[in-house]
Amino acid sequence: MSEQRETSQDALPRPVADYVAAYNLKDIGKMVEQLDDGVSFLHVMSGETKHALKGRDAFAELARSSASMFISRRQEVVSSSTRDGRTVLHVQFNGVIASDLSNGWVAGQEIDVSGVSIFTVAGEKITEIIDVA
Repeated sequence: MSEQRETSQDALPRPVADYVAAYNLKDIGKMVEQLDDGVSFLHVMSGETKHALKGRDAFAELARSSASMFISRRQEVVSSSTRDGRTVLHVQFNGVIASDLSNGWVAGQEIDVSGVSIFTVAGEKITEIIDVA
């Protein structure tokens, strides 16, 4: 029987906790340190795949681009659970847009959305991230 446990943000697996902390600081280098070389990343918004990529370098490029879209951003872990190396985070995201974007968001606009982030961890590295908003 596999173990399932509810976790607080303080009790997240180390690479996930470090990733979330680095994300909130917009510290791309620290985020990428938590990733396996072959990390897979999938971002789904409103049922549509926005990004699907593989590898640390591709992830770092997307992370730098995404971070620059926001003056500030924060992911708050509302709840989490970990089972068999997979951590599911229910998150509340808040950010302020840095400049007008093609999707209609405008500079200074505050974005507040909830979502789910799923992390797979193996060997103290994140091997997969799935973000659903």
